[in-house]
Amino acid sequence: MTNAKIFITARLKSTRLKLKAILPLGNYTLISFLIKRLSLVFKKKNIILITSKKSQDKRLVEIARNQGISFFCGHADDVLLRMSHAAKKNKVKNFLICTADNPYIDPIFAEKLYKFHIKKKLDMSTIINLPFGTFCYAVNTKALNKVIKIKDTQNTEVWGDYFRKINKFKYEVYDKIPKLLSRPDIRLTVDVKKDYQLIKEIYRLVKKDMPTLVDIMKCVKKNPYLLKINFKVKQKKYMPIKVKKKYQNLIIAK
Repeated sequence: MTNAKIFITARLKSTRLKLKAILPLGNYTLISFLIKRLSLVFKKKNIILITSKKSQDKRLVEIARNQGISFFCGHADDVLLRMSHAAKKNKVKNFLICTADNPYIDPIFAEKLYKFHIKKKLDMSTIINLPFGTFCYAVNTKALNKVIKIKDTQNTEVWGDYFRKINKFKYEVYDKIPKLLSRPDIRLTVDVKKDYQLIKEIYRLVKKDMPTLVDIMKCVKKNPYLLKINFKVKQKKYMPIKVKKKYQNLIIAK
């Protein structure tokens, strides 16, 4: 098992699909399923839930306790700040991060990403060409703290572009994906009801307690009707990054 730390960001504030992190998937909730999935590769002591101090998120803390993983409660909206404080508390220089919206995260590729990230000494890295919702991100804590000094908003639920679009950080992607798994057109995240229906239907058809990504993709290939369930769902658009005036010149022009 890898010694890398992996953070799971989770809140129960969702409006389009209420309480989605604790919706059922087989005998699990989405978040407990993800925890079990990650624990196939990552030591449980290195899996850390990072949530907010809001009372509504205490249910997530209880799940973390019951699953035997650590947790950190931080800023409700500023995910970058929450990540930074969690990294400081856990004394990590680099970490992986994913979200409870993505129960089918592939832990094997998460480990591959971490090794790639460390070897190339990157500030932030991710994977391309896997189905949307099955990959995670790797972050360098020192670079993260620089981003926090540059940003000009507390709304950082979506934060990747602060590394990608500021001409100060070393960002690369891992792209060594087998042909069967190279399907970035497939949506396996959970944002709305149709997404959740697809996740559940795949799980029902695969008939394994903890299916691999290969199992999932073979199921999709065998049952093409599955992709019709959420093919009309569009990923919601997010606001452009906001940086302090004196750092405007660092934004990479399109």
